[in-house]
Amino acid sequence: MGFTSHLPKLNSAPARFELLIAALLFSLPLGQEGLTNILLFALFIQSLIAYRWPQWSEGFKDPIWILSALFYAYLFLSITWAEDQAGGLRQMETKTAFLLAPLFILAGRKLWPSTSREFALKAFWWGCMVAMLWALSNAAIRSWEAGALYITHEAGRRYFFAYTHLASPLMHPGYLAAYLGLGLFAAVELQDKAKKNWQWIYRLSIVFLIVFMVLLQARINLIALFMVIGLAALFLAWQRKAYIWLGLPLLPILALGLFMGLASEDMQKRYFQVPDFDYDISGTDFNSATYRLAEWKCATEVIESNFWYGTGIGDNRQALFDSYEANHFWEGLNKGYNAHNQYLETMIAGGLPAVVLLTLLLLYYTYRALKQMDFLALSGLLFLMISLSTESMFERVWGVLIFTLFFPFLLMRSKESDSTAY
Repeated sequence: MGFTSHLPKLNSAPARFELLIAALLFSLPLGQEGLTNILLFALFIQSLIAYRWPQWSEGFKDPIWILSALFYAYLFLSITWAEDQAGGLRQMETKTAFLLAPLFILAGRKLWPSTSREFALKAFWWGCMVAMLWALSNAAIRSWEAGALYITHEAGRRYFFAYTHLASPLMHPGYLAAYLGLGLFAAVELQDKAKKNWQWIYRLSIVFLIVFMVLLQARINLIALFMVIGLAALFLAWQRKAYIWLGLPLLPILALGLFMGLASEDMQKRYFQVPDFDYDISGTDFNSATYRLAEWKCATEVIESNFWYGTGIGDNRQALFDSYEANHFWEGLNKGYNAHNQYLETMIAGGLPAVVLLTLLLLYYTYRALKQMDFLALSGLLFLMISLSTESMFERVWGVLIFTLFFPFLLMRSKESDSTAY
């Protein structure tokens, strides 16, 4: 497979960079903050040692870093009109990777070996596989200790092999599902280049990844996945004049249908939850879809009052909680829910300029992926942008890191420079 052939070759800066980015991408799905922080610090030190001004200059000139730095800088500036500036600094600490991670990667593009992409994608794929096995093992142990597949909760049965209980040793299930979706797209690219035996392993892993996302009950992530697969099928059918590709989206849909046919009534209820537009915002009868309606209603009211410049980062969370209280959304207030939408979350904190900068950043990434014909990056970006509509992913470090490390790494070079840029 060639994955371990690079490990001993640490006598040069390119080899060390290659190993560090692979180790980082392997660690991310595992949700181990201490390990990831050590690897990030090692990448920082290696960058300071290896880069000279020409490398730094190249990183500073890249539009990916410029837009990412502008987004970070504006949010940091917004602390000045917030009252809770200490809280703002804590939030900006979570977002520091927007400023640093793209720079460290883009500045060293000519130092990365030509094999870096495949090696790093394999590491990320392995990280996803280990994360799933770890979560399943933990669920199996807890189920064995309880003598049942579930525990009885006041809101109903909670299964060890589903949703938060399954994801508990790693991270929030929505974030984990986002990682696994990106791991699935990585597996698609890897199987295209692999030897025959490994092609089947990667293909089976794609099925495993979809099934695990179903177990995580990540509905929006699955919808995003189906949408991206559907668009890919349309493109392939048009490009290759082979309309059999139009059946591609049926595979995950059939897998989901089969699972739901075998699933418990509690799990079926969660999957088929729909928003109740006549909900009682001050009540307690919410499902996950209706929760979001209430959160978005309160978030838009905050935005209406702070449209141009936002509340300032630091006051954004309290402003949302104040809106929950004003609207008698006691469930959201008591549980400390965020807006569950990154675009709304960003606009609450920084107003119109912040959400414009975030949109420009996402659009430029998409443009770059299209220009470089990088279908892994393009698929991953579309998947992530849809997922951001129901998760405030950039409010936690795991959402920030996958965006600021994974995509700059994929897009740091052009197709024309594949054989010479490193």
